[in-house]
Amino acid sequence: MDPTRLRGAFYQFTTHPGVYAAPDFCTLIIYSAKLSKDWQRLVCAKELIHVLDSKAEKTKTEAEVQGLIDKIIGPLSTEDFGLADIMAAKDKLAVYQAAAVLFPDAARTDALTQIKADNKTEEEIAKQASIPLQFVKLVLADEWPSIKSDICSAWQLAFIASASGLFRPVPVGRAWAVRPRVTSSFFG
Repeated sequence: MDPTRLRGAFYQFTTHPGVYAAPDFCTLIIYSAKLSKDWQRLVCAKELIHVLDSKAEKTKTEAEVQGLIDKIIGPLSTEDFGLADIMAAKDKLAVYQAAAVLFPDAARTDALTQIKADNKTEEEIAKQASIPLQFVKLVLADEWPSIKSDICSAWQLAFIASASGLFRPVPVGRAWAVRPRVTSSFFG
């Protein structure tokens, strides 16, 4: 996979381990080994976001897959409107949703405190969090909380964070929250 053209892909399929066995629903995330570890993490989290896509947002044929790839690696704004445009827009949005999963609010608060105290730089935060620097800068921006609330629902983040193993789901009334699996500060 050429990471300058396509960094990752998401594929779901069903296997049948035996004649009378219940089928297994599988999700395969493919990413380029040529990417740095921080980009691999972001790509995998972004592809995991697609678990939440509706049926209408998922490709069903080889032609749809090719149409989606063409939209993703080509210009998003064209006069050729259709389902592929919606899928491509959702795909581009997923990278920002992934940043929210990999850099949760508590980590953001820790990072801002560390930067304000001149204990760490944005570059050090990016290295420690293993997230590409441009996404660390975005998440640390004053506008991020508003952006995040616009692009992520709480249940989406809870689901993805718990599925990723970074957090454990905790019931809160009739909703779910997530708690970090580690108890120390995100940036120690």
